[in-house]
Formats: sequence, structure tokens, C-alpha cells
Amino acid sequence: MIAGDPIGVHVAVVAGRGQGKEFALARAVFFGTAFVIAPDLVATAAHVYRNAASCGEVALWRHRMTPGGVESHGFPVSDADVFDDIDLALLSCPRIDAPVLSFEFEALPLFEEVQAVGFPFSLDPERLIFVVRGFAGHVVARREHFRLKGQPPCYELSFIAPRGLSGAPLLARRNDRVLVAGVVIEEDGIEIDGIVTKLGIALDAQEFLRVTSRLVDGTLAERVFHREPLPPKTLRPVRSG
Repeated sequence: MIAGDPIGVHVAVVAGRGQGKEFALARAVFFGTAFVIAPDLVATAAHVYRNAASCGEVALWRHRMTPGGVESHGFPVSDADVFDDIDLALLSCPRIDAPVLSFEFEALPLFEEVQAVGFPFSLDPERLIFVVRGFAGHVVARREHFRLKGQPPCYELSFIAPRGLSGAPLLARRNDRVLVAGVVIEEDGIEIDGIVTKLGIALDAQEFLRVTSRLVDGTLAERVFHREPLPPKTLRPVRSG
């Protein structure tokens, strides 16, 4: 049973053994969400990958619509490059067939409408169903993430990011295109006078342009996105309007 998933981004990070339809979960848990950034190359949050790895062999789980119904397939991760300083993990996953989305590297302004699609509290092991859930809101602020060692640029979001949504692409619409503007990494709370306001936090997609990974033998900017890498810790001004 599948509900939602209007954009087609539906890759879950799991732990288990096997390949394809023979894949067996080690635990009935979706640790988070992931998305394909290039053939066989997948991005998620570093803490999502590490949580899955602590329970078994990490894999990416995806469903397929067939004439006979829904089939679930597991794709084992063959290698990983983890960047804890910015809470990003890159995964090598041969034969993963999820769609590759394009990126938006210009900084998003305040009030820009954004969306995220993923697997928060999605798997119901008792009924053997899952639900892909979508969240929508806008950019509240753009700032450095001071609790991460790398202090990367990030977005504060008007919607919360429940457990399981971490690793999902932050999506922005440009005319008829859906572009990745960041990676959802956590839920945060701002406390004033004992009142806590919950916000979602997403890593800015510009950070992808800085990452150097052995999985691509160079920077993502040059090897994957065919752009010039950005210098470290550069916050570009946010355009207005």
C-alpha cells in the first residue's frame, strides 16, 4: 500500500541483507531518506547512514509499481564517504534506479516555498505497509550551522523534520522543474522564555560544491555538477524577491 509520493523521490535508508526482491530487513525500521545525485551515487545525512550501519549492512530500499502491484527492492551500498562535520554522507550504490534530480545552487530567499518528501514514521511492520509523507513550507532563515564542526550554511524551515525525514532532498520549484536546494538533516528548537519553537534544518546545496570525495576522485562540483567549487565557508548573499 502506498500513499502520497507526488514527486517520485522514494528511497529509504535501511539495514539488512540480500539483493532486489530477496532483500530482508535486519530491523523493521526506515532510518531515513536518501536521493540519487548521479548514476550509482546517493546522498543522505551522515547520522542516517551511521544509524543504519550500526544495525547491519546498509542498503537503499525502493518500491516499484508493476502490473501485478507493488514490488520492494533493496540495493546494497558498496561504499560510503561520510562527512560528519557537515552531516552529509555519499553512498555508492550500483544499479540503484531512482530518478536523478537537478540542483538549485543559488541561495534561496526568505519565504521561498520548499518541500520535502521522505519516510518519517513510515514503516508499519505489523500491517506491512508504508507511507511516503510530504512536507511543505518556506525558508525562515539562512545561516551557518554552529553546532556542526564544519559550520556549513543551512536553511531554517517553517516545517519540522521528524525522524525518518533526515536525508531527504529539500525541493524548490522553478517553473515546471523540481530542483534540489538542500538536504534535510534535523529538527531544531529555539527556546525563548521557556517556549520552544520547532523548525526543520536543511544543509544548503551549495555545500555540495565544496565536498571532495574519493567516490568521485575529486570535488562534487567538478566531477558531478561540472561547476567551479566554492571556497570554504562562503555564505553568498541571499537575493530578495
